Amino acid sequence: MVARVLVRYVSTMTDVPVLDIRDSIELGEFATQAAFYRALAWTVAPLPLLLWFVFLIRQARKPKEISMEAAKELEELERLEAQIPIPPSIWEARRTLRRNVQALEEVAVQWQWSLK
Repeated sequence: MVARVLVRYVSTMTDVPVLDIRDSIELGEFATQAAFYRALAWTVAPLPLLLWFVFLIRQARKPKEISMEAAKELEELERLEAQIPIPPSIWEARRTLRRNVQALEEVAVQWQWSLK
């Protein structure tokens, strides 16, 4: 048994070669939505570069791990540097020099008196 299906097809030809077909569905304007997505794209685009710089700075500021031998050498160096006295200021050095010179002059004067 062969089934027959009836297909109704209607074709129309217009006098105007360009069809001006309009849907009854209004989709609206997309200019504001496009501007929003464009601004969002310009905002989000540099974020990977910004994150890369943040991670790079964090990596640079992270304390470096050193070996035990190097740590012992650093401790010894710090201990030796702590033993070095702090040099006096220029004014303290001048005052000390002046006092010592005066003390030497007094000793020289007393020694000359003792020789006479």
